[in-house]
Amino acid sequence: MKWFMVVLAVIAALIVGIYVLDLADIIDVKAITMTALDKWSVTHPYIETYRLGLSEDILLQEKKDELLAFEAELLEIQSGLMERQKNLDRREQELNSREKRLEDERLALEKDRQDLLAIKANVESLRVEAMLLSEMETRSVLAILENLPEDRKVDLLASMDQDTVIAILQSMDPQEAAALLPKVSSKMEGR
Repeated sequence: MKWFMVVLAVIAALIVGIYVLDLADIIDVKAITMTALDKWSVTHPYIETYRLGLSEDILLQEKKDELLAFEAELLEIQSGLMERQKNLDRREQELNSREKRLEDERLALEKDRQDLLAIKANVESLRVEAMLLSEMETRSVLAILENLPEDRKVDLLASMDQDTVIAILQSMDPQEAAALLPKVSSKMEGR
């Protein structure tokens, strides 16, 4: 039994020594074992299957790495597309804002044009009425002016020639003529 313990100690020392040499990368126990097992006909198919599995694992890892790289590339492209979409949305908002502003300006210009046309029509109407009134007798003109509001009287008188205005104002009640004279003069100067 003593010898058995010695042999067992020697075997244990050999195993520890081989393990230490393998850790130190002095020998490759796995490669030596695989080569030895590959030479035996009984274990050869298993070793061959093991090697195929290793090569498949390597190939699978390469494909995983490729897929990870492709995924990273797709994420980068997606990020770029999202940034472009944000820019397009921002530009669309700017264009919509600009379009609304232009539409508001167009409506304002149209309103101004309508107002100007109304003013022109009013001025033309005043000119025609003033011309007709200028051709009438002063008493008839006074009768017509009596029924008009003050601002309309001022507009009509300011549209007539100066001599006619003077004749009409002299025929009016002095207080009413005095009240109308500065307004009519101011309007006549503004023409």
